[in-house]
Amino acid sequence: MKKYLVASLATGALLLPTVDNASAATSEMDLGKEYDFKLTDGDGNNKNYHEFTLDQAGTVTIKGETEFRNTWLTILDSDGNEVGTLSEDGSEESPGKINAFFHLQADTYTIEVSSGYSGDYSLELNNSPANSSDMEPNNGTAEAQELSFGTRTKGFIARNDLVDYYVIKLEKAGRVDLKVEGYMKGRTNAEVLDSNNEALWWNYETSSAENPAQLNKSLYLEAGTYYIAINKSASDSYTGEYFVTANYTKATETYAEPNNGTAQAQPIEFGEVVNGFIAQNDETDYYSFKVTKPTDITLTVNGYLTDRTYAELLDSNYEAIWWNYDSSSPTNPTTLSTTETLEPGTYYFVVKGNGYYGEYNLNVTGEGITTFKDYQPQYWANAFSWGAKNNIINGDRTTNRLNPNKNITESQWLAMLLRYAYDAKDSNGANWYDSYYSLAKQKGISVANAPKESLRRGAVAKMLMKVYTGQNVSEQEAVQWLYDNEITTGVEPSKGKTYDNFNPNGTITRAHAITFMYRLFEKGITPQK
Repeated sequence: MKKYLVASLATGALLLPTVDNASAATSEMDLGKEYDFKLTDGDGNNKNYHEFTLDQAGTVTIKGETEFRNTWLTILDSDGNEVGTLSEDGSEESPGKINAFFHLQADTYTIEVSSGYSGDYSLELNNSPANSSDMEPNNGTAEAQELSFGTRTKGFIARNDLVDYYVIKLEKAGRVDLKVEGYMKGRTNAEVLDSNNEALWWNYETSSAENPAQLNKSLYLEAGTYYIAINKSASDSYTGEYFVTANYTKATETYAEPNNGTAQAQPIEFGEVVNGFIAQNDETDYYSFKVTKPTDITLTVNGYLTDRTYAELLDSNYEAIWWNYDSSSPTNPTTLSTTETLEPGTYYFVVKGNGYYGEYNLNVTGEGITTFKDYQPQYWANAFSWGAKNNIINGDRTTNRLNPNKNITESQWLAMLLRYAYDAKDSNGANWYDSYYSLAKQKGISVANAPKESLRRGAVAKMLMKVYTGQNVSEQEAVQWLYDNEITTGVEPSKGKTYDNFNPNGTITRAHAITFMYRLFEKGITPQK
């Protein structure tokens, strides 16, 4: 019989030592070396003890032969706990073959050899180190090992260490793609728990070193702390190696939770495009909007949820006016839309998961900026909606257009900037913009005094930094300030955050100008009064 414990194998010829249990209660065994032993008669209670040490966790192989019946081998750890057993029958004419393996942590172990019979036997131990990345102890949530996103982490479940916990932290809601590759003997079991130790998902699959299991799951989760448990509540016979990988994709939610009922409903503006997210631990989102006069209101949801998207419209008494659902997926979204004639009042737009999860976007039209001919739910829609709500931007009522793609003039830009920063108003004099130029001079804001000329992007950056920080700096410094605060990525993001890539001498559209201001608002950066 032979037993494999630690990785390195002895080479060259070996003299096989013989140990008699009458002369030694416990014998020490080195890995990679074969030993001959004799179990002598002890009134039906014959026992030998052999001690070996593992410096590294790994797969311990025991090989050898026995020449007597009912040969029992029991492996005990340093605390005397049983971590494995095996038995074999043999005789002098036909020795029994001992061949077994156990997954064990680093420790000092004792093999108890026992039988009601006596005779000769041999043992050899070897170890194939696991070389795992899991850091013990990680046997519960309090000891959970932090799992780095995108890293394939190797773990090891042993007979004396039957569960591994990992922790992941989501700073924002999003999708976690979990992959567990199990090479464990018999079965691989994985589970995901929330911060209250409640199971969000679990699964298992038969596995072996030769035929590994693949446990893959996409989980849609709110921001928070989560735990991944390997082999939780599973049998002590399911041991061996595994790999775990978690990838995290942040959701593009517009509003933070909670918005789980009418009392928590998030107010939305007409024309605003809301990005939402339905998670396994947060399956309902509520939004509210106010109608000021009898109007035809159109509600639209683009759903990317797994399998199905469901939406409904409630009145102020929480009675359903409309509801609908349709099949959907992250790659094949659906659109749910309705136009309803609504009386003045408060209404609620609801998106429910009902067991399906993922992203969606929605918007409500019929009032506000959506009454302009050229309104579109594009990248600038939220900025224009915010600008209109704050009396920063009014649109051209003569043509009934917002003109988002027109170049902004110096006077238009000053009006937008100073209305927001200082609550400035149009002039009652010959030129509506005279009051803004007067205030700009008072505040030390550099201008070209060209009210009807298109504005340079570099000048916009410099004026923004002056109004928002009180500092008069160069255009290069102002552009860098926009980069540093993630207000712009440059004209071509792949070319880097450089002054030239900002295109400082280029013109700027009304959409881009108001979007700069809106992004500053979203970042919590406010003008210096």
